[in-house]
Amino acid sequence: MRFSFILFYLTFVLILSGCTPSPIRPYQPVKSTFDGNCTFDDAWDATLDVLLNLKYQINFVDKESGVISTKTRTIDLNEALQYSYYDMESVYGACDVFEQTVTIRLKEINSNKVRITITPEFTGKEFLSDNKIQEYRFLTNGRFERFFVDKLNGVLLRRENESAL
Repeated sequence: MRFSFILFYLTFVLILSGCTPSPIRPYQPVKSTFDGNCTFDDAWDATLDVLLNLKYQINFVDKESGVISTKTRTIDLNEALQYSYYDMESVYGACDVFEQTVTIRLKEINSNKVRITITPEFTGKEFLSDNKIQEYRFLTNGRFERFFVDKLNGVLLRRENESAL
């Protein structure tokens, strides 16, 4: 009898623990602004090169204001998980499509220093049975910004080495 009660109790606890929502992961603000030691023109050209090398299509370019934005592109689940954040991970499984846009702002600090702000936006779309779409906006986890800056630094370094030859 006692064994049956313990087995019933453990089964009950296991069932309840499976029905509780996963804990909310705390969001940590990320660094999205970086200073580069180069001219505005060099940073501008390198930024466009990086975006095009990563297969982004440019939506808007205004060199005078220092703004570049991309068209929306579809990304896969792995890329969404790698670069975005949502407080309930189960939302990733509900989405049928993930999309990303990027806006970059460049500002000249002085003749050899540029401030670059990278703003990726991630969305997930779930296609519901009644022909409606549930859209989820994801936050960035900071990895995309660091990845982009690494690519940007690589292009700038390569150009610097080529000009030294």
